[in-house]
Amino acid sequence: MELEHPPTVAQYMTAEPLTVDEGSTLADAVDRMRANNIHHLIVRRHRRMVGLLSRTDLELEAALARGEAGPASLEAAMRPAFTCPPHAPLAWVALEMESHRLEAVVVVDHDDSVVLGIFTLGDALRALRRLALGHGAPVASLPSHAPQVFATSSSLPSGAHARTHYTAPSANDGNAYGKLLA
Repeated sequence: MELEHPPTVAQYMTAEPLTVDEGSTLADAVDRMRANNIHHLIVRRHRRMVGLLSRTDLELEAALARGEAGPASLEAAMRPAFTCPPHAPLAWVALEMESHRLEAVVVVDHDDSVVLGIFTLGDALRALRRLALGHGAPVASLPSHAPQVFATSSSLPSGAHARTHYTAPSANDGNAYGKLLA
């Protein structure tokens, strides 16, 4: 099935991603990620993006620091960010993420000076779900780092079995949807 207008990354990204200043500590970055239930932070220097932190990067750097004399630095834990423009086709972004084993892509304006959003594996799964159900792009993609709450077993899809079932509010659909975590 070929779409008349292929979806773009801007239609499914998380707008207004959280950031951290380059001078922050690793502890500050970890606290911010935990408090907001996110796995990625964009690192900025004087309002310009200089890199990307993932929770995995922070955990590795913290483990290495325990064996060193000095404290681990945020700069050592961050990596260069893979970026794309908002009009990039969703299929191309997914291919790049798959090919390079990326967990996130930072969506920037034409000269890389303004961060417009972030497209993570979670956003990719949301896009897949919406497209598979024929819903198309949401009206607006808002930050999706809302705390999760337990759902009742009646909210499970028919015939589904899971040890744990969580429901998180979705600004993209206007209703709650289930996440199965086995």
